[in-house]
Amino acid sequence: PLALLRQIPGALRPGWGATAVLDGGRLAAVEPGDTAARLYGAAFDIGTTTLVGYLHNLTTGEELAVTSGLNPQVAYGADVISRVEHVINNEDGLRTLQGEICGRLNRMTGELAAEAGVARQDIYEVSVAGNSVMQHLFLGVDPRNIAFAPYVPAVQGGLWLPATAVRLEINSAGRVHV
Repeated sequence: PLALLRQIPGALRPGWGATAVLDGGRLAAVEPGDTAARLYGAAFDIGTTTLVGYLHNLTTGEELAVTSGLNPQVAYGADVISRVEHVINNEDGLRTLQGEICGRLNRMTGELAAEAGVARQDIYEVSVAGNSVMQHLFLGVDPRNIAFAPYVPAVQGGLWLPATAVRLEINSAGRVHV
């Protein structure tokens, strides 16, 4: 991408060495110096009641930090049906619930990075798991079809998304697996 191409001269100049960050076969970033040891990933379990997050070194697999807390969506209902009803009955309900979960995951990402002493910018991958309603709310996808027969979710398989698409504050080239 042109934005990445524009970063290459500045990344190479400070010592004529840089690290290429690859996502599969795609060049995701170019960083000045040898940053190969600074490659991190976070994993989140979005439960109806609680959230748990983990930070791992993607090179070594080492777990570096763990955090947990209450799912802020409980303020809109203690169960998934209440949250689906909130989406149905409030014009901005879906946006509100997505904002709550994304905001809390971003705060948890900051907590994980601080606990491990790493930069949020060095987190390139995030994995998010949860039941179908929690996934829909995280993605900002209307979950109402899960609540009514024939109970068909809009999302039925894994997704790889740019972190910016779901408002997660990690490296701008980062990806999210749901």
